[in-house]
Parts: sequence; C-alpha cells; structure tokens
Amino acid sequence: MHVEGTAALATRRRRTRRSTAAVIAQLNTVTPAPAGGASVPTRQLPTGPATTQRTVPIGDISKAAGPWDVDWPRAHHDAQLVLDSIDYSKRDIVIWVPGTSNHGVHTAFEAAVRDSYRGEGASLSALEYEASWNLRRSLPTGVATMKLVLEGIQQRLAQQGGAPGVHRVLLSGESQGAWIIGEAMADPAYGTIVDRAILVGHPWLAKHQYDAGQDPRVRVINHQGDMVAVKVNGDPTEGLDAMVAIRTLGLTKVGLVLKALANNPGQGVALLKSLTNLIPFVKTVLRDPHNYSGEMTRAVEYLREGTLPMSQTLTAALADSRAGAERAARLADAAAAPAAPTPSPDELDARRLDLERQLAVAAYRATASAAA
Repeated sequence: MHVEGTAALATRRRRTRRSTAAVIAQLNTVTPAPAGGASVPTRQLPTGPATTQRTVPIGDISKAAGPWDVDWPRAHHDAQLVLDSIDYSKRDIVIWVPGTSNHGVHTAFEAAVRDSYRGEGASLSALEYEASWNLRRSLPTGVATMKLVLEGIQQRLAQQGGAPGVHRVLLSGESQGAWIIGEAMADPAYGTIVDRAILVGHPWLAKHQYDAGQDPRVRVINHQGDMVAVKVNGDPTEGLDAMVAIRTLGLTKVGLVLKALANNPGQGVALLKSLTNLIPFVKTVLRDPHNYSGEMTRAVEYLREGTLPMSQTLTAALADSRAGAERAARLADAAAAPAAPTPSPDELDARRLDLERQLAVAAYRATASAAA
C-alpha cells in the first residue's frame, strides 16, 4: 500500500480544495437564458485565496447574544466569487441567498426569474457561504460576505459613473439566507444600494424585522406554522442554542434543549417534525410550512415590479369567506322577510274547490280530444 508523505498529502488537499471551489463557482453563476430556451455558457471564475483580511462591521445580528465567530478568509473568498459572477450588461442584478444546508440558486426561484425576464435577461447569482446549522459561525460569516458583495457592487457602479437607473440590485433569500439579507439591509453603509428585497421564511430570532413595513423596500413571506418565524419564549440565546443542538443532535446540551422545549412546546414539536421531513417517504406525506417553493413566482414579481401578489392560499381563503358571507346574507334576508299569513279554514276550502274545478275541466278536455 502506497503511503503519501506529509508534503505530498498537503499538496493534494490544496488541489482538491481549489477544484471544489471551482465547481462551486460554476454552480453559482446562473444567468437566465434568452427567449427560445437557448443555453447560456457558464462563465469561468477565478479562484484562489483572498488577498486581504480587511473586516467589515457585523453589528447586532440576532435577538440572541453572542459570541459570534466570523471566518474572514472564507467571507472574502466567497464574496469575490459572487462579484465575479455578476453580469453588468444586465440592468437587474439579482442575488439569491440560500437557506441552511442549501447552496446555489433555488430551482423554483431560478425558473421564476427565467420566466419573468424572458427576452430581456437578468444577472442571477447565488451567495455562497457556509449555510450550516453552526449558526454562530455560518450566520455572521454570511452577513460579512453579503456586506462585502454589496460594497463591491457599490464600488463597481461608482467606477461606471453611478448613473441612477442603470442597474438595480435585488435580493431574495430563504430562512438563514433571509436572515443574512435582513441584517445587511439594516446597515445603512451597505443596505442603501439595494433597490428591493424579499425575505421568505424570515426567522423571528433575527435582530431586525420587516413584517410591519419597517423598510418600504423589503417584503416578507412567512407561512403560518413556520417554526422559524414564531416568537421564541424565554431566553432567545438559549432558544438559539437549543435549536442548533436539536438539529445537530448535540447530546451534550440535553438540559438546555429540555428547558427550551418546556418554554416553546409548539416550536419543539415543529422542529422535531422538521427532522422527519428529511426522510423521503415522510416528506411526501407531511406538509412542511417552511417549504416556500410555491412562493417564488410572487417573490420575483415583487423584485421586478414592486408589487407583491396575493398568495393563492389567501386568495382561496378570501373567496371562501366571500361565498360564506353571501350565504349568510341570503339567510339573513330570508329571516328578515315578513312571513305569509296563515290562511283561514274557509280560504283553504275555497282553494280546494278551485283546484277540483280545474282538474274536472282538464279531464273533460282530454276526453273530448280523444273522442274526436
């Protein structure tokens, strides 16, 4: 059996990392195809270690307290991948930030962009970041990466003259990705360059919320029953760490998990159910409120047009409500109508005699017709 030396093994690992980074870069450079379905060649992106370790402010990014650990080399490297993937020949620069355990552009979001921008095209990229359940490193590093990307776009547009309306920066993300966008948008040093953003499955634990019109550029789509969007009772820090422990099966934090579950029984059940959704045959039976694939067309329409269509679920509910209201109104009108007076015995006898007369006449006519 051949055993590599330490130096040779290290060289091979570096090559593997570089090739992996190249693959990720290719996956994250998605430009919508033109009308007719013609394919767009994948752009080759330069890779390699970041040339600087300059930092950007992270600020308060959660209702939960720190510590937070930023992987600055990764933040710079991943930000450069995104910046190199942007096609500045397109007016709209669309960036998707995936949720936990996901990488690349959401397939339904990509399809919606292709359909909406058919014949025109848009620059569509995905923010590459750790996207893991190690939220104390993945989340702040993702925020740092997003800020570096926005800073890089700002610098590029300034070099081009910065004429208003030439480009629009549009952001969308899901779950942890929505969290990252929300925190970057809250920093005026970076968020002002963004024209619109839509957050789907936006966590309650995020420091900055947008569901009550806090920023007119930002819209939020949260499903009823989505555990990440529900308020965490008790200490948010303990809630965050317990959620991470459950998803990573961190058995050393059993006491913390039990305490958080006692304070948030509904979320605990939902979180445990989300683990079962990872099983293929269960996934086809149970509806996951944290699945937002059906919302991507609405999300893209908001980014492009500035209007958020009503969800199909809400439209159906309102239609049911209107139909129910109409039925109730008809019943109310019938109840309010004056009741017909009860006929007297003499009136009933008169009606009976009149009916008998009509029947006799009809029988006579039928007999005469048959005889003829």
